[in-house]
Amino acid sequence: MSVKDFTYILITPAKNEENNLPKLIPSIIKQMVTPVAWFIVDDGSDDETYQIIRKATSDYLWIHSLRLETRGTYDIEEHYASVCRKGFKYALKYCDENNIEFDYIALSDADMVYPKNYFYQLLLFLSNNSDFGIASGKILIMDKSGGIHTEGKTHYNDQPRGTGRVWRKETFEQTNGYMLTKSPDTVSNIMALLKGWKIKQLAPVECYQLRDTGGKIDLWDGYFSMGKRAYYLNANFLSLFNVVVDINLISRQRKSLIKSIAYISGYFQSFIRREGKIENVAIKRYMGSYKRVIREYLLFMKKVIAK
Repeated sequence: MSVKDFTYILITPAKNEENNLPKLIPSIIKQMVTPVAWFIVDDGSDDETYQIIRKATSDYLWIHSLRLETRGTYDIEEHYASVCRKGFKYALKYCDENNIEFDYIALSDADMVYPKNYFYQLLLFLSNNSDFGIASGKILIMDKSGGIHTEGKTHYNDQPRGTGRVWRKETFEQTNGYMLTKSPDTVSNIMALLKGWKIKQLAPVECYQLRDTGGKIDLWDGYFSMGKRAYYLNANFLSLFNVVVDINLISRQRKSLIKSIAYISGYFQSFIRREGKIENVAIKRYMGSYKRVIREYLLFMKKVIAK
């Protein structure tokens, strides 16, 4: 299938990313299939981020910018979702007003680098598999020296990642877009499943993240926040246990001990404080189901044994 047959828009939130955007931008420009429109949302940066974005928009007419007058520290919970939502809203309105047609919607964080065939492979997969609504590739970590390592050897959860993901436009619309919640990527995945779509993380399709997951703020704070978000989504104790087993024994991630302790601490802080949970009953029921967790774990172990 020709690259001309694939049309997608891309949204990228960015805050103080002067070191990473100069690496991301060329990797998008060099894609086998570039977006029909790329919208980079500057979340009130106080470094050279906006100047870098403006330079890109002046060089390429299909790159657009949106600047938010945000003040304060970086927040990877609801604020991140709010920034992305504003980007999606702006992008969809812009495309509608300028008669820009597209079939897919993509999201990338600013700390990413993509091989030139990355989005082509995801779009080709979705095009050939009409029952799949969301897809992403596998994330590898690229350190400052250029070295590359995996987050882990094998992941229990093969759902699409938050960054480098592509939605079928129909799926995005049916699942209420990018919802304002503390864990928008997970919510989007669950909403798609509940609507009857299949979702997939394609392990052979790799991309590179320029810092560890959660590393935007601090490794401890990142995984502590992940634990809090798990509680928010009504994740049960068995799923919590499975995450810790995955980090330490299955995927064998680097710095697994600190990640596990931070994740558990975040979850139980929210549990002890009886913090609020997501209001969506269907998602709460899905995440709280022990039968689902056991079934998914047994299917995963079957794959491991088969290897």
